[in-house]
Amino acid sequence: MSDAVVPHRSDNHPQAPAGWFRRALDSDILYSFRRSRLTMVAAVITLLFFALAILRHGLRCRTRSIRRSCS
Repeated sequence: MSDAVVPHRSDNHPQAPAGWFRRALDSDILYSFRRSRLTMVAAVITLLFFALAILRHGLRCRTRSIRRSCS
């Protein structure tokens, strides 16, 4: 017989948050992201660029003259 010790979780260790969303909110990367205003402003500007790129066709059709068709 082998006298190997099998590690097990003891009751005095803190439990990890359940679910991937809670783990993401508790991560060091998100904590650092929330602490940096410049990073948050850059993320908002980037999301704005993506949103405008996705919605550009609809915005273009609404701003054109009535006589022209949007196709």
